[in-house]
Amino acid sequence: YVSWIRFYSSYPRDMREVFNRKDLHLGHYAKSFALRDPPRRIGGIGKSLKEKNPSKSEHNNRLSNER
Repeated sequence: YVSWIRFYSSYPRDMREVFNRKDLHLGHYAKSFALRDPPRRIGGIGKSLKEKNPSKSEHNNRLSNER
């Protein structure tokens, strides 16, 4: 999936009007590759989302909150 996104983004500039990466719905393409996770969780594509929300912890360990 990530390789396909990179391939699609590498079209020559004169072809980008037709093959515009920003017009893609990445969720639909992820589904066509039979992926269960949304695109933001795959291959660092959503890395910027994690950097914007540093207050949310990725790990929720219930045992660490017990005394």
